[in-house]
Amino acid sequence: MSIFIGVGSCLLCFFLRYQAELRTRGIYTASRLALIQTLLVHAVLVLIYSEIFSAFDQLNTLTATIYWLVIAGVWIGLSIQKNTFKDKHLYRQFIQIFRFNTFPTVYKLIFWVAILFFIAPLGLLAVYSTPNNYDSNSYHITRILVWLLNQNLDHFPTTHIQQLYHNVFAEYLILQVFLLTGTDQLINVIQFGAMLGSLSVVSLFGKRLGMDYKGQFLIGILLFTLPIGIFESTTTQSDYVACFLFLCFVYGGFQLIDAYTYKNGLFCCVALALGGFTKYPIFFFACPFAVYFGLTLLIRQGFKPTAQLFILAVVCMILTFTPFFVRNYSLFLHVLSPPEGSAFFAEKIPCDRHSVAYTISNVVKNAGLHVALPYNHYNVFMDSVIQWIHKKIGVSVNEPAISLNAYATTFSVQEDMVPNTLHFVLLLINGIFLFSQRGNREVKMLVILASIGMIIFCTLLKFQSWSTRTHMPYFAIGSIVIGFVYQKVLKLRQSVFIVFLLLSCIPFVYGNSNKMLVPTRYFSKRIVAHIPKTVNVSSLKMKQQLEPSLGPYYDFNSTLVKYSYPIKDVYPYSERMKIFSVLDDAGYFDLEKQEDVFSIDRTKAYFMSHIHDYEPFRQVLPAVGSDVKNVGFFFREGVGFYHFWASVMHRNHPDVHFNYIYYPPVFVAGKCPTSICV
Repeated sequence: MSIFIGVGSCLLCFFLRYQAELRTRGIYTASRLALIQTLLVHAVLVLIYSEIFSAFDQLNTLTATIYWLVIAGVWIGLSIQKNTFKDKHLYRQFIQIFRFNTFPTVYKLIFWVAILFFIAPLGLLAVYSTPNNYDSNSYHITRILVWLLNQNLDHFPTTHIQQLYHNVFAEYLILQVFLLTGTDQLINVIQFGAMLGSLSVVSLFGKRLGMDYKGQFLIGILLFTLPIGIFESTTTQSDYVACFLFLCFVYGGFQLIDAYTYKNGLFCCVALALGGFTKYPIFFFACPFAVYFGLTLLIRQGFKPTAQLFILAVVCMILTFTPFFVRNYSLFLHVLSPPEGSAFFAEKIPCDRHSVAYTISNVVKNAGLHVALPYNHYNVFMDSVIQWIHKKIGVSVNEPAISLNAYATTFSVQEDMVPNTLHFVLLLINGIFLFSQRGNREVKMLVILASIGMIIFCTLLKFQSWSTRTHMPYFAIGSIVIGFVYQKVLKLRQSVFIVFLLLSCIPFVYGNSNKMLVPTRYFSKRIVAHIPKTVNVSSLKMKQQLEPSLGPYYDFNSTLVKYSYPIKDVYPYSERMKIFSVLDDAGYFDLEKQEDVFSIDRTKAYFMSHIHDYEPFRQVLPAVGSDVKNVGFFFREGVGFYHFWASVMHRNHPDVHFNYIYYPPVFVAGKCPTSICV
């Protein structure tokens, strides 16, 4: 498989960089820097391949394989030149990384528990589970399928216009996996790799701030246990990729202030350009950091070096964005997105109005996304608090000029909307402790700059109820701040805190509703003895089976709804356990027992975010036989077809092509590149 060539390229690059960094650094610092540099270098290489070969309509497995063979050949040549693989000392030191010889026994145990029972399960999900995120089905992966069909990145006729102009770099990375594997089996690994890179960057930040290995590990665990981050790490969304690139930019910027070198400057500028190319909001979070870096360099280095860095940043932006902007302008007559009034117009995300009150409104609502708990009375109370604040500032809580969605304090264990309540509270508390102490200027600057970035984000973009994932850069910086305060300011015992954080994230690691590792819904009900308020049976036979045992608890004489019998009273835990056992033995919870990724039908798993489409499609699926090469989709609304394609492809039909056969007439009337009009 060609994928081994790509993996080999990454490994060769990693060992080259590891060997280089090991000359001046310890094994743990060298390995983290090598991982970050390898990911960033290969991100640039993916961008180069994607744009160049797209220009010649040659995005295919053959060109991708040859390209990565050449790249791997370059790494091999450099390895031979530097005698990388003849250095036995290098191997011994690399193996030492996983022995943790310098750490106390308790930390060795925590390290291995974290790896085996938390990181490894997410890695398993990234490799094994079906990509079934809502946005991924709608536009992230659907547009990749069309790129593969057309062998270029050109815009194409579609009813889902966002497939064309939403940022694309994460999809370039996923495209490489498609090209090198021919399937979607490994495409979740992109975000998982970005998570590992992000953990490396934030822990290196801890080292930069003078923290020992305990503090660095704590910072990594703080970011790892971020609920939205756990969910993102096994999806084909783009938020962890964007977060990783943002962190590289910030880390590179502070390194640049300490040591002004071309290498540090290029690292910083490339990370910023690719981060913005992944998600535009990265520019909002990065803006205050960029200004701070620029002013600091101007004071320390003078005008000429600062101007050179600025020119380098502009060049990186131009090289990264120009092909994409040209494609946008050729179709929309606008470089970013279809303007209002255009036949292609689909949405307006920027705020329509700006004022201090509007900014406060969106800051409060975005913060409110991270205060929810699984307790409805509390959430209703928080709604009233948000409403009260809005009355005081004279702004409607759902003001259309600054809102895409209505606000509600909601605890949702869902991939796009899960709140980061624990981390939000920890950040607030530790921020107060930080600013109550003197010193720690750089950490305070991190808080100030990250907060300004969040304010810019809230000022310029309308409120959206699924923005918890867009806030990841802010919480990534927050993990550094919390870890620093915990070790350096409060000087508390970190091992206990780390164990607490790991325990708190178990439901998110194992209970993602789109891809459960274990049937957590069933086990949760069993632990708390949760019984249904109404027993619904499928047949008279099942009623007759349950009635002798459950007759004292449920009203089997009820005729309000056929085969539906209400509970008679509220029962204590011991009685509920008896009821649960009877229902369990009768197979009442069998469907919930089969909700894990290993039991659920793979075709159905693709539809977890579009479950209402599953049954109708399942009925027509047999009609797509092995002789069918092309399938056209007729959707009047903006809908992606990735989950439909994947269901067919996994029925031993890998060569089938899907495409839209209905789309707005403007695509045909000379408004669409002729190479893609059909």
